[in-house]
Amino acid sequence: MLPNMDPKTMMKLMNQMGIKSVEVDAVKVIIEKSDGSTLVVTGPQVVEITMQGQKSYQVSGKVAESGVKSGG
Repeated sequence: MLPNMDPKTMMKLMNQMGIKSVEVDAVKVIIEKSDGSTLVVTGPQVVEITMQGQKSYQVSGKVAESGVKSGG
């Protein structure tokens, strides 16, 4: 994120701004897309971020897509 900033300082700065992050223990993440296809993230690293009462999730890992529907 910011150059030359250690994780402890980054967490302190995030707390001052009211941002909380928690690691979520997950085995698999499945995302169903509006076109009918599915994204499956295996071996994910999931972080729940809460800022101003809103929760968002950051997901990274090995992604596979299935069930892609052709246009129409």
